[in-house]
Amino acid sequence: GRKPRLQRVYVDLNTKQPLSLTRKKLETLAQERNLDPEVLGEALANASIFGAVQVKRQLVILGDPGSGKSTLTRRLAGILAAAGCGLLDENDADWSTTLGGLFADAEWLLPVRIVLSRWARHLPEDYADHADGCADDLITECVRLIGRSGDFGQRQKEHFTARLNAPEPTVLILLDGLDEVTDKKKRTFLLQAIEHFCTGRKNVPLLVTCRVRPYKAWKAEGQALPLTDFALDQLSPSAIEEFVRRWHEELLWAGLYEEEVAKGTEQRLLDALRDQSRDELRDMAGTPLLLTMMARINYRQGLPDNRAALYEAYLKQLLWEWERTKLDDRGQPTDLDKILREGSVSTSSLERALCQLAYAVHAQLSTQEGAEGNKERRAQDTVDIPEMQIRSALEKIHPGDLSAKAAWAVDVLALIDDRSGLIHKVDDELYQFSHRTFQEYLAARWLAAPPFLKKFKQKIDDEQWREAIFLALGHQISVLSQYDSALDVFDELLPLDPQTPAEWRCVLLLGEAYVRLLGEQRANEAEQKQRAQRVITNMPRMLTRAMQNPALTANQRLQAGLLLADLDVDPEGLDDLIVVVEGKLKIARYPVTNKQFARFMDDGGYSDDQWWQDEEGRGYRNRQQWTEPRLWQDPTYNRPTQPVMGVSWYEANAYCAWLTVHLRRKGTIGQNEEARLPTQKEWMQAAGPATYPWGADFDAAKVNSAESNLDQTTPVHMYPGSATAGGVYDLCGNVWEWSHDLDDNDYPWLTGGAFYKDAEGVQSSSRSWNYPLTRNLIVGFRYVVVPISHP
Repeated sequence: GRKPRLQRVYVDLNTKQPLSLTRKKLETLAQERNLDPEVLGEALANASIFGAVQVKRQLVILGDPGSGKSTLTRRLAGILAAAGCGLLDENDADWSTTLGGLFADAEWLLPVRIVLSRWARHLPEDYADHADGCADDLITECVRLIGRSGDFGQRQKEHFTARLNAPEPTVLILLDGLDEVTDKKKRTFLLQAIEHFCTGRKNVPLLVTCRVRPYKAWKAEGQALPLTDFALDQLSPSAIEEFVRRWHEELLWAGLYEEEVAKGTEQRLLDALRDQSRDELRDMAGTPLLLTMMARINYRQGLPDNRAALYEAYLKQLLWEWERTKLDDRGQPTDLDKILREGSVSTSSLERALCQLAYAVHAQLSTQEGAEGNKERRAQDTVDIPEMQIRSALEKIHPGDLSAKAAWAVDVLALIDDRSGLIHKVDDELYQFSHRTFQEYLAARWLAAPPFLKKFKQKIDDEQWREAIFLALGHQISVLSQYDSALDVFDELLPLDPQTPAEWRCVLLLGEAYVRLLGEQRANEAEQKQRAQRVITNMPRMLTRAMQNPALTANQRLQAGLLLADLDVDPEGLDDLIVVVEGKLKIARYPVTNKQFARFMDDGGYSDDQWWQDEEGRGYRNRQQWTEPRLWQDPTYNRPTQPVMGVSWYEANAYCAWLTVHLRRKGTIGQNEEARLPTQKEWMQAAGPATYPWGADFDAAKVNSAESNLDQTTPVHMYPGSATAGGVYDLCGNVWEWSHDLDDNDYPWLTGGAFYKDAEGVQSSSRSWNYPLTRNLIVGFRYVVVPISHP
C-alpha cells in the first residue's frame, strides 16, 4: 500500500519518549538500565523485522513461500534508492525516518539487491568446480549490478570498496532467495563468498533471505551461514486488516479500482475474514501471497460462499495468472502456457496430473493404527513429495520419448516451483504443496472424478479425508454444477439406521455438505427427481435423530441442531401451548425462539407504543434506541431455533402484549385470556415437584449445562429428555427465563439456570434476579396463557 507503517516504536519507560535505536544507542540504553545488550537486543529483535536489523547488522531472514521475503528486500532497496535520488514519495516518509539511522549513523545507505539464483547463473559452468568463493566475488557481483544502472567508469569498484571499508559503512547488501540456487556446487560457492565477506566486514549491513526448511537442514549439516537467523511470522489479524485497507487504497490511487465498488468489496473481504465460521480464510490470510490473491479474487467476483469455489479460483490464479506477474522481475521469457504448448500438453492434462498426484500423497496422511500421537500434526501438515514422484506424474502426460519426457517434466516443475506458489521445493530432493488447503483441494478434485462413488465409500470414515470429501462435494456442486453426482453420494452413503460412531459421523459430514452446498433448491434442479426427493426427506430426519441422540457428544448434537436450523426446520409443535392446570394455566412448549421473536420485530414490535405498556420500559427503549435484541446479529446465538436472548424484561413484556392480540386474532386463545410472563409459582407448576423436570437425578444428556462444555445456547428441541410429562421442553438450563413477579426490591426473578451453570445451578428450584433493563446474553423467556381474572 501507499502508507506503510512498519516502524515499531520503543518507548523509554522513564521519560515516556520514543526511542530510535541504532546499535550504539542500544548499547547505551542497555548500559543505563544495567542490562546485557545481547539480551535486550534479542527481545527487540523478536518483536519486529526492524528490531532484528537494528540489533544484528548481518542476518538471515527466513520465511515460508509467499511470506514476503523478496518483497521486503525490494521495498528496502526501493525506498533507499528513491531517497537517494530525491524521488521519495511523501507517503513513504515514515519508511525514510525508520531507515535513516537503522543500520548506522550514516545519512544514507546505497542499496544493492542481488537475486542469488541470477548470480549463480552468471557464474561460468565449471567455475565452482575449481575455485572457492571469496569476498571479492560478492563485491564483483555488486559492482556488476551497479554498472547496469549506468556507466560509472573504471574506478567504480574502488568507490564501492571505499563505501564498504568506511568506519560506518554506507552500503546495504540484500541477498534474496538462497534456496532458489538449486545447483549444490554453485550454492556452496555463494555461501563461501558470503561467509568470507561477512567475516572480514562485520559492520557492513547485509540481509540474506531463504525459505525456512532448507536453511534449517543446511544449518543442521553445518552448511549454513554463521549469522543469526530470524523467521517471519504470519500476519497478525490487525496487520491483515491494515493490508486489506492499503491494498484497496493503492489500487484506487492507481486508477485500477472504482471507488464505489472498492468500498463495498473491501468491507466484504473484512467481514469474511472476521467470520468465525471461516477459519481457513483467516489462516490463509496470514500469508501475504495468499492474502493478495484473496483480495484480487474478492474484487473481481467476490469471495465465493463455499471453500471449493474459492480454492478453484485460487488454483486458476496460481497456475495460469499469478506467474505472469513475475516475468519481468525474474527476467525469463517463458511461461507455463508456452511450455505446455511446446510439449503438446493441454492445461486440463496438467491439472489432472496434479490432482492425481495430490490424491496419492494425501493418502499418506491417513492416521494408521498406533499413530494417535501424530494425528494433530498430520492433520495440519502438507506431505513431503519426492522430486521423482512429481516428475513421474508429469512425464506421463507428455507424448514424447523418455528423454523428451524427462527434460520437459524438469522444466515444468521448475516453473511451477519458481513462479506459481502452488508447489515449492523444500530441499534438494523434496517438494510440498505450499499450503495444506491446495493439497486437500487437488485431492478432492480427483476424489470427485469418476468412479467417485467407489472413492467416497473408501474415504468416508477417514478423519484425514473429511475436508477433502467436503471439498469434493463442493467441487461437484459449486464448480461443475453436477448436482446429480452429488445426489448419488448423499443417497448412497447416508446411513438411514445409524448404529456405530462411524455411521453417525457420516450423517453429520453429509448433513453439513448438504446444508452448506446443495440444499433443497439445488436438489430439486437435478434430473433424478425421485433420488432428490429421498435426500430432501431423509436428511432433516437423520439430522434430527443425531441432534436428539443422547449417545452422541454434546458438540455433535449441537452441530446437527444448527444444521437443522439452517434448513429452517422448526421444532415439532413450536407454537404449542401445554395445559398445566385445566382452564387456568397453559405454558409455551419451548422458550421463545429467535424465529418467534422475529415475527414481533417484523410486525413493528419495537416501534409500536401500544405493546410497551410500562412507561419506564418505553423510556429505556427510546433513550438506548432498541430495535432488536442485543445479540441479534451474533451467529453464535441467532439461529432460528435457538432461544432469543439479550432481551430485557421490558422487551419480553412487550412481546407478550403483542402476542396476546396476535393469538386472539388467530382464535388460539379467547378474548378473556392473555399471554404474559409466568410467575414463579406457575413456572414451578409446569416444572413439577422433582429436582429436575424429568426426575430426581441429573443427566448431562438431558440439559444444556456447564457439563456439556458448549458455552452457548442450543436449539430448544435438542434435549427431548428434558421434557416434563406434559411435554414442556428446556425449563432448566440453556437460558435463564424472566418471570412475571418481582422481589422485594422490584427486580424480576429469573428461573431455571443457564448453559454456564453446573448440575446444581440448573435445578427446577434455581433462582436469580436481575435489573429489568438488563439485556444479558444468558437471559431469555417463555410465556404462559392465563385467564385475565387470574391473579
